Amino acid sequence: MPAVVPGLALGARLVPAPVRRRLMAGWLSRRIANPEARAWVSSEIAEHDPGAILQATRAIHEFSSREWISSVDVPAAVVVTERDTLVSPEAQRKLADSIPGATVHSVDGDHAACVYRPREFLAALLEACESVTSRALVAPRRVGEP
Repeated sequence: MPAVVPGLALGARLVPAPVRRRLMAGWLSRRIANPEARAWVSSEIAEHDPGAILQATRAIHEFSSREWISSVDVPAAVVVTERDTLVSPEAQRKLADSIPGATVHSVDGDHAACVYRPREFLAALLEACESVTSRALVAPRRVGEP
């Protein structure tokens, strides 16, 4: 993907908008099952430069915390969206497993659960925040900290 993105970014800018929308609709329908979420993503994408979207997608795709995530030394929590097709639940759990002591808080929803299942997402998010807060309050201070 990385080597072809600059060419795709330029090509995306040159493709007529109706063709671009049709291609994007097909791509989104294969990746986002929820019709409301798909319509929202489609409307958001339509408002932005397709080349910039591809470049941002490239940057996200290339990002990795593998080298440093295990050194996180503060209380952490991960909210896992169990029906996510953009970031698999397995990848989310792998992230949580890589952070020492991280807790996992599941939501029965997809990547847009915070929008389409706000009550369930908020419950998991608050649980995650309470988990972090309670552990932070009892964590011993390190040498040199106030």
